[in-house]
Amino acid sequence: MYYSSSSGTLRWGQYNYGTWPNPITTTGGSTFDYCIYAVGSAALVPTLTWTNPAPIIYGTALSSNQLNATANIPGSFAYTPTNGTVLDAGTNTLSVLFTPTDTVDYSSATTMVSLVVSPALLTVTAANTNRAYGQANPVFTGTITGLVNGDNITATYSCSATVNSPVGTYAIVPSLVDPNHRQTNYTISLVNGTLTVIAPLVIQSVIQSGNLLTFTWSTTATQMYQIQYTTNLTQSAWANLGNPITATNSTTTASGVMSNSQQFYRVVLLQ
Repeated sequence: MYYSSSSGTLRWGQYNYGTWPNPITTTGGSTFDYCIYAVGSAALVPTLTWTNPAPIIYGTALSSNQLNATANIPGSFAYTPTNGTVLDAGTNTLSVLFTPTDTVDYSSATTMVSLVVSPALLTVTAANTNRAYGQANPVFTGTITGLVNGDNITATYSCSATVNSPVGTYAIVPSLVDPNHRQTNYTISLVNGTLTVIAPLVIQSVIQSGNLLTFTWSTTATQMYQIQYTTNLTQSAWANLGNPITATNSTTTASGVMSNSQQFYRVVLLQ
């Protein structure tokens, strides 16, 4: 057995003996064998250090905070998944391939860690609204907060109230629309809104004093009303007379100045 050292790495060789077809004979008459020396190398495996990263929230892209493996020798790291990747919620496996700068004496090495991605908080809140009894429901709306990663999640809003539903309050219920099945990455909170069906207002009196008109009508407390006017009933555009008024009890009185003797007036409930 024979060994030699190169670049700090121990190398071993094995002599294999045989006989020449035409043995070599020295001048002293001795015949000697030949040998073949085969050299092999045992490349060293680098030592990698990489601990499980701290949990992150869905929507956080991978960075050097998670992709931070180290080695005991110089070299390069190739991570899977790569830097900038946004992982789904759950327990994910991260892996790395380390390629040493000295590929003669050292081999490549791999290792992996686990990363927990917690769901993000997604809240859908239906907006409150109202309408008068006997009218159709308005278009329901709401807000979505907490969406990340460009996820295509929207919401629809529904209510059991119909045109003939009695005066009262009704829940406006949000529902998610998730065509790409992304909601599993969220902890979801659906917050109902309220539709208030209000008794139709009745104008009780209109008093004119010069160019000043004073209106009194039935109201529902906390609701907002607006006096409006137009000069042509065939047109759909109505102008506001004064500012919106928030009712404080069952009747409300408000005044406005006429700008034209040929005007039509109405009081509307604001949604």
